[in-house]
Amino acid sequence: AGFQRVIGLLERALIYVFVLTGQFGAIGFTLAAKGLTRFKELENRSFAEYVLIGTLLSSSLAITIGLLVKLAL
Repeated sequence: AGFQRVIGLLERALIYVFVLTGQFGAIGFTLAAKGLTRFKELENRSFAEYVLIGTLLSSSLAITIGLLVKLAL
């Protein structure tokens, strides 16, 4: 569980940096890579919903904060 937490933090940090640098395609690549690494686990519907909701919330938060910071600069 600790390793997954680190991956989540790294994912949000990357998305934040990609927003600040205008690399929106890289955000898609990051999210696609996450989906590919968990592809087999996504056969479990409840786990898939958990991952989808968590990914949408965390990436939306990182994008929103990145855009707000970019506007403030």
